[in-house]
Amino acid sequence: MTESTIAHPQVVSREEWLASRTAHLVHEKEITKQLDRLRAERRRLPMVKIDKHYVFDGPKGKLSLRDLFDGHQQLIVYHFMFDPQWEKGCPGCTSYVDALGDLSMLNERNTTFVVISRAPLAKLEVYKTLKGWSVAGGIDGSQAATQPVAIPRSHPMSRSQKGFTLIELMIVIAIIAIIAAIAIPNLLAARLSANETAAVATLRNIISAQAQFQQGAKADTDNDGTGEYGGFVELSGAAAGRMVAVLVPPVLSGAFRVLNVNGEVSRSGYFFRMYLPNAAGAGIGEPQAGFTAALVNADLSETTWCAYAWPVNYQQSGNRTFFTNQGGDLVATEKNTYSGTGAGPLSSAAFKVAGAITGSVAIGAVGSDGNTWKQVN
Repeated sequence: MTESTIAHPQVVSREEWLASRTAHLVHEKEITKQLDRLRAERRRLPMVKIDKHYVFDGPKGKLSLRDLFDGHQQLIVYHFMFDPQWEKGCPGCTSYVDALGDLSMLNERNTTFVVISRAPLAKLEVYKTLKGWSVAGGIDGSQAATQPVAIPRSHPMSRSQKGFTLIELMIVIAIIAIIAAIAIPNLLAARLSANETAAVATLRNIISAQAQFQQGAKADTDNDGTGEYGGFVELSGAAAGRMVAVLVPPVLSGAFRVLNVNGEVSRSGYFFRMYLPNAAGAGIGEPQAGFTAALVNADLSETTWCAYAWPVNYQQSGNRTFFTNQGGDLVATEKNTYSGTGAGPLSSAAFKVAGAITGSVAIGAVGSDGNTWKQVN
């Protein structure tokens, strides 16, 4: 049996999938809202009176622009790109007509749909036969909803008709630039919001994982029967750490099995780091290989832990820095220096008193780092 070479997404827990899906949904909703705004703007575009007299070649003879309306109030025109010197129509336009379904609902809404092209009508009819298009495909002139017409008539095109003028191209470029100026900032804001939402969801998962780990006494280095809190390496089942054996099944996603040299895990535009207390209550950051019994205090580690999440790149992958601990407190602050690997908050940054992680969290107050930490709902 041949192995598939198709790259598949990572298989994760339902909780991690839900966090990623929730973050992705933010992107989807932002795009939907942006498209709604663009469509509403398009519907409000002004109209221009057409004074030029157009003449089309249709299956039943000559047609004016008014004739194309076929008695309806609205007309939708699709330009099928087919140069008179070509033997086949534009592949994209061909695919479009191939995909046309039943257009009778347009007539019901007082609308006519026509396809126009610069190729002679005779060449269009040959191409229609070659493609096997039916009335639903928009080629039979007997149905007013879908008439193929040729413009201009059989006389050759002038040089000015062979493409866009410089002014027309400049207008198109200007329109694209305006749309980009509107859409790109909104997309960036949506990405930042999605990353922050995912970071909060991940921290909540860590809270749950720590509770399971401690209550199950998976790590009990002082053998007093009370479990200690764990590090990412232990919670994710990457290594035994202070346990007798590797945790099976793990209580945290496998994405936390690999820490960088600064003891951090990178996920969805954020770095995460775990802290446990030493004998003085000071926070000890988890090393790349995980915690050892010699690094932390067993008794204090039975009651205390904290974790931070900060942007991989401030204002590009996220704005706010987040904190949580064993009490389920979840607070956030914004500081531009909390950005990148090795540049996260000190262990006691979100606490009222510097130097220890066993004190009171600065909820709605200034932390030891000088920033105000606000509660996250």
